[in-house]
Order: sequence, then C-alpha cells, then structure tokens
Amino acid sequence: MISLRIVLLSLVTLVCQEAAGVQMPKSLHTTLLGIVGATLGFGLLLRASALSLLSRVPHDELRHCAVQLQFARVRRVVESLWLLCLPVVLLTTGWAGLLNSLGNGGMPQGLVLAGYYFPSLFVILLFELTAAQLDAIVAERSSRRTEGAHESSWLSVFKLRVKLGDAAGLLTCIVPILLIVSLGGVGETFFGLSKHTSSLLVAAPLTLAIFFLLFPYWFSRWIGAKPIPDTQLSQRIERCMQRLGIRGTRALVVPSQSRWAGAAIVGLLPFQRKLWISDGLLERLDAREIEMVVFHELAHVIRKHSWWRMAPI
Repeated sequence: MISLRIVLLSLVTLVCQEAAGVQMPKSLHTTLLGIVGATLGFGLLLRASALSLLSRVPHDELRHCAVQLQFARVRRVVESLWLLCLPVVLLTTGWAGLLNSLGNGGMPQGLVLAGYYFPSLFVILLFELTAAQLDAIVAERSSRRTEGAHESSWLSVFKLRVKLGDAAGLLTCIVPILLIVSLGGVGETFFGLSKHTSSLLVAAPLTLAIFFLLFPYWFSRWIGAKPIPDTQLSQRIERCMQRLGIRGTRALVVPSQSRWAGAAIVGLLPFQRKLWISDGLLERLDAREIEMVVFHELAHVIRKHSWWRMAPI
C-alpha cells in the first residue's frame, strides 16, 4: 500500500522544509490562495482527464476494468507531476516560509511538519474523490449495479479508497516522522536535550519501536479487518502456518467490496503479526489457490522481508 511515489513524496517534503527560509510572507491571503489554488488545480486536472476519458468511450463499449486501467495510468502521470511540482508549490507560494516562521515563533514542530504534508494529503483526497466518482459512473453505465446495491455509491467507494489507497500509505509514512519530531520537541523542552542531536537520538528509536509494535493493530482497525468467517478455510490457513513453523500469526479478511484482490502480512513479532486477505481474493480463488497465496505471504516471514520493509519508513 506504500508506493514508491508516496515514499518520494515524504522525502521531498522533508527536503523542502530544510531548504525553505523563515521569512514570513508579505500577504497571508496570497499565500493561502496560492496553496489552495495549486492543490485544487491538480485535483481539477485529474478530474478533467477522467471526464475526457469517459467522453472518448462510447456507452455501449464501456467496460469497467478497461476504463479503470486507463484512469490508473493517467493518475500515475498526474501524481508524478505533483511530485515534481511540490517544491515549487511549497516554496513559491510562501507556504514553507509561513510554516517555518510559525515554528520559530513557538508552534510545535510536529504541527509545522504536518502543515508541510497537508497539501499533498489534500491532493490525494481529491484524487480519491475523482476515482470514486468515476468508478460509480462506470459501474452505472455498464449495468454492474443492481437495484438494491445502493451501498456501492461513490461516497462508500471514496471511504473505501481512503482506507486502502494512497492516503493510508502517506499517513503510514508520516505518522512516525511526526511522532519523532514531537517527541524530540518534548525532550528539548522538558529535559534540555539539544534539538538536532540528543533529542532525536532518543526520540527516533523509541518512536519507531512503538510505531512498528502498534501498527498491525492500528491499521487492522483502520481498514476494518475481521476474522475469516469460513472456519474450514481458517483451519487450512492455520495448518499452512504450522507446516512452516510459524506461530502467533492471525489471519484476517479485509472488506473491500471485492475491489481489492490481494494479501499482505504485517508485523515484525509473532504475537502481533497479521495476515490480511481481501474479500475479493476469497471470492475469486478456490481453497487450493488461496493456500498458494498464503504460502507466498508466509515466505516473507521466513525470509525476514518485514525487516527490510522498515527502511522506507
């Protein structure tokens, strides 16, 4: 769920904070209009691309998967453009200077850094909104929606995309950073630790340890993961774990209205490790095929891949 673009977005934002000055912009209104206009502009760019995509496809030839694949390509291009323009947006609008000035004036550094990430998070939410509305339009035109399927409205799809999409990935990247900065500020204020050395040396490992310990529990609640209702399938998955000598891992199903067909394993320690399997995967594969997916995910545990996955965060 954490793409390379999300990792780069996080890193570019941090570089912009260090590169920006501390000069308060002359006009606060101009700064706010500039940052809001830039984010809305990229949101409208993707929306216009989606409308253009719909207008080029005849109604009788509209296919849900085909349109979604084309839209995904367009979205990747617009997201890459946002990543390239992010330094320009933060620095030229005066947003970075405003935040740094507020930080020097006493605002907690955690809030300052959250302000740096706010435009990117807002853009991602606009992208998810466009994707959800496009999905609802295509589903209606292609007659995929039945009369009683009002739960698959664009609003429910938007909520689902926020839980499982790039917004969740960005939050996963920035939450530990915000916690490190906040704890560093606490160490500086109450324990007299210097800002760039002792406070961060204490805050960083402590924050990361707490984050990685609690992440499987927090994110499972965030995405609404639940125990697998099929008892026989749950027992087969448990036997797969026993064959590999893996203990303590709990298998959960991720409700996605069959829109996500995938699986993932999270957690570094046995007692907090979770195996996520989407409802879309359970619907499309038989028991034997699901076993193959489970063994693939458990191979990540055997080969210690979870420890390498910590590197981007």
